[in-house]
Amino acid sequence: MSNVLEFTEHAAAQNDRWLLVALAALCCSAVVFLWRWMVHDRERVAARLEMITDRHIEAQKELSSMVARATFVIENNTRAITDVAGCLSEQARATAACLQKNYVDGLRYIPPK
Repeated sequence: MSNVLEFTEHAAAQNDRWLLVALAALCCSAVVFLWRWMVHDRERVAARLEMITDRHIEAQKELSSMVARATFVIENNTRAITDVAGCLSEQARATAACLQKNYVDGLRYIPPK
């Protein structure tokens, strides 16, 4: 403990320029430490961003393929509905016309006269 007191008294007796040199050295080491920490943190963030971007690109490809499949299904369903509508016989059209004529508001039956 006496060594520390002797060193402190010796330092206090010195000129203030040594304090300035010590402060400058301390500041430089702090700047170097902060710079290395920021560069390391930046690399970690860049790696994480690359991983997230890769996931996003993969999800977009998957979504694009789903949309393409859905479009194909919709086109096939439209074609099938068109074919079914074209295949309605005259009997079905006549039945639909009769139902439309005999039912008012879709609720009550009006017998033919």
